[in-house]
Amino acid sequence: MRHKNTNLWFFKGYNGGFGFLITGTMQKLSATYKNIQICWSAKLTQERGGNTLSQCLVVESTNRIDSELFCSAISYLFEQNEDSKVFSAEEIEEALLCIEEITLQEREAFNAVVGAWGELFVISTFLENTNNEKGKAEIVEAWEGLNQRSKIDFNFKSKKTKIEVKTTTEQLRLHHFNGIEQLSINGCNLGVVASLCIYSSEQGLSCFNLVNSIKKILPLKCISTFDKKLKLRGKECLDKKFQFEVSSTRDLEFFDFSEIPKPSIGPGISSIEWSAILDNKKCLGKRDKNNLIRFMN
Repeated sequence: MRHKNTNLWFFKGYNGGFGFLITGTMQKLSATYKNIQICWSAKLTQERGGNTLSQCLVVESTNRIDSELFCSAISYLFEQNEDSKVFSAEEIEEALLCIEEITLQEREAFNAVVGAWGELFVISTFLENTNNEKGKAEIVEAWEGLNQRSKIDFNFKSKKTKIEVKTTTEQLRLHHFNGIEQLSINGCNLGVVASLCIYSSEQGLSCFNLVNSIKKILPLKCISTFDKKLKLRGKECLDKKFQFEVSSTRDLEFFDFSEIPKPSIGPGISSIEWSAILDNKKCLGKRDKNNLIRFMN
């Protein structure tokens, strides 16, 4: 779709992402931008209409960012220009710096929702496999702290078990860890990472959907505590914008803390963050997994 009578065009790519291009330029951009792909093409033909566009500088969002926000950012940056303006590559570079800042903020917000979704999914899974009210109450009580967020997502004191939930939208079980403390048993008998691989889906559930389904199976006396935990965990728990499904090929699995790859820590290092791939690590067997999911009965 052409923007007014300018040399700027908007499009939807094959991967579902959105982008824009300017025609009539021989300039190519040397800089790179996070979450944005850039290329130059001598000729492009529209799928609809069959028009041929020449000397195109093409800018497209990756599948890591929200396409609607990418489009709105583009519209905001270009809508103030006159109807017949001819955009230059230099102006596109200026716009890309603004778009990069917007998309990085969006990615951070997206990641926050992904993390909250995983924790809510684990709560829902445990509740669905727990028959007694006492066990359901402890599931909610084990999540986060009372007045401040905990280092590890779940601490089941009666079972001496800690569970850290890690959720990714990557193709691998690639998870980010914010410190060695997230893998510390510290007086418990068992510490595991609950690993979830999810993907965006219009047929999926939002965090808001998960919260509502959890409240339907919680004892009434637990709702107040759950609401306090939601407030402590953050506004992303009530997000309605993003919907997800669990990967059919990478189901929820649990990995003992000892199985998680960890960096070596030398003298003088006070804190550390790292990412680890768990695809080739040993997860709990089917029996142990089922026992863990049902262990509040």
